[in-house]
Amino acid sequence: MKVIEMKVVILAGGLGTRLSEETRKIPKPMVEIGGQPLLWHIINIYAAHGFKDFIVACGYKAEVIEDYFAENPLSGGRVECVDTGLETMTGGRLLRLKDKLGATLADTSGLEEAMTKLHGFSDQFYSEEFLEPRPLLKALRQKHGAVLLIDEIDKSDEEFEAFLLEILSAYQVSIPEIGTIKATVPP
Repeated sequence: MKVIEMKVVILAGGLGTRLSEETRKIPKPMVEIGGQPLLWHIINIYAAHGFKDFIVACGYKAEVIEDYFAENPLSGGRVECVDTGLETMTGGRLLRLKDKLGATLADTSGLEEAMTKLHGFSDQFYSEEFLEPRPLLKALRQKHGAVLLIDEIDKSDEEFEAFLLEILSAYQVSIPEIGTIKATVPP
């Protein structure tokens, strides 16, 4: 596999208030799924595509993330945790990483310039190659159709209900950066 010489920045500094039951003791990226932290899954997906150099912009409970990667280093890669502050917003986290990102943001003088430059790379990141297919997307792509069993819809949030309505009514899903993916055969 080809190693991609580009740093991957993961913003992991938020409070995780929507998962407050889980995030009282640990930050949201460290909530476990299948026995591993969510952040571990994200990093391993990128590593499987050849990325090996990661910067995690931490904030809330940064020490938990730092301790985890000190005890569990990435095989064949590097994870650097940077505490970018508890109250720092998204753009501010990126600016606090400016010295870590080298040439990528070297000629920018402020947040607006940095964001504009980063948006110039969006075609590399928001593509089919980096789309992790979830069960509903897999169902839409089945050549011979699929059966969708949807349980406990009353416990979902409004965003998921809207997403599900699009799938069930139009047999498609819209992904802003990529476009509309229509079902091969309606489920």
